[in-house]
Amino acid sequence: MRAATVRTSVEFPARAETLLRTFQRRRNIAGMSVIARDSDGRSYRYLNGYASLTHGARVCEKTRFHIGSVSKHMVACLVLALRGRGMLSLADPIGARLPGLPQDWRAVPVYCLLTHTSGLPECYARLPGWGKSHARDALMPIFEDMAADYPAGSAWTYSNTNYILLGWLIEALTGRTLRDVMENEVYARAGLPDACHDSTRFVVQGRAEPYVHVHDAFMHADRMHDSISDLGGFGGLMSARDVEAWRDALARPPLSAVDGQCYEPATLSNGVQVPYGYGWFAGVTSARRIYWHGGAPPGFRAVWVRIPDLGASAFICVNTKASSHAVLDLAVNVLESLSPGSTYHSKTPEPLEAGERLDFIRAFAASPETLDESAMTTEMALTWKYGSLAFPGGAMAMAVDAVALCEEHSFGPGTLARYRLSVQGEAMFITIGWNADGKVFWIGE
Repeated sequence: MRAATVRTSVEFPARAETLLRTFQRRRNIAGMSVIARDSDGRSYRYLNGYASLTHGARVCEKTRFHIGSVSKHMVACLVLALRGRGMLSLADPIGARLPGLPQDWRAVPVYCLLTHTSGLPECYARLPGWGKSHARDALMPIFEDMAADYPAGSAWTYSNTNYILLGWLIEALTGRTLRDVMENEVYARAGLPDACHDSTRFVVQGRAEPYVHVHDAFMHADRMHDSISDLGGFGGLMSARDVEAWRDALARPPLSAVDGQCYEPATLSNGVQVPYGYGWFAGVTSARRIYWHGGAPPGFRAVWVRIPDLGASAFICVNTKASSHAVLDLAVNVLESLSPGSTYHSKTPEPLEAGERLDFIRAFAASPETLDESAMTTEMALTWKYGSLAFPGGAMAMAVDAVALCEEHSFGPGTLARYRLSVQGEAMFITIGWNADGKVFWIGE
């Protein structure tokens, strides 16, 4: 069954609406919810398509989409709030709060879990399927065989293991389940009318169904076991109304105080900063700070991009598997259409001259697993070795037709440069961090 375009609410200007409608049609997206705000404080909604193809239910302002790891900053806000109550310090070793962890995990400080600088390996590759239990008693035997990749604080690698432990930490400190704390201390107090944690056992009214589009047809995606939804940074459902309410709640006390702390880039043990805070990737565009995070549970894609200095943001949720990079780029493009000159999409890319930087980018795009470690800083070499580096959008072994520099800004140990890559007629963006010695300290979207 193909999803027809059914408009339920459109308040975007024509150019932004065209971007969204074209993306939805070309990417075969069943349903889509987009909430944005421009630099003048005007808010916009785009609610389009189907929450359920089976029942012909259209997306509306109450439709609950799965936001996945976009909720990591919510977990971070909770941890910071508990610190504000004197219940923990970010320097506390996690083993002091959570008994039974592997020996080399116990000394990892809470700060390193929040910033993905713990060295704890990504658990996904070893976990059972989405429909299997991920309860603590099922995960602990798996964790016992997972040694830390490197000493805490010495490098950065994105690992869901960190936020699983933070979820358990919240439960240990409060004596309540994370689901209960999130629904009653976060969603309810912030005035979110529809937000809740996902469930496959119980009916969740208004929940969008998850899909994949294969061979010109929609198929149901896997459903996550309830125990996965109970883990830190995994299980949140939010509607358009929730997104607007949460965005506004973060701008006023008491949440504004902890939200501001989440933006600070992580500092490694050697003093080097990396562009990730507490649940937010951090960067610079048009000389302004920009933050974002994505989520990719089965059958959903979500991304939130924020430019705090302008008060501008774009939150996109779809209920069909799609390229995470493409959704991120769409959100930035929407921001640019609403607030011209606010992002790298306003820049005129300049062809990158021949040299070591161009050679590195081409080599990375063609075969990242064969990159020369000597071109990287010591901490980046660890990220490259133990992380899940891939070409934007997950593509690998692709020849780049052209590379152009969009913008370059000072950051931490050097500069962050954003490049526009032309690959088979499509534009892709990638960010490379270069230190003063010309070595790479960061690769990201």
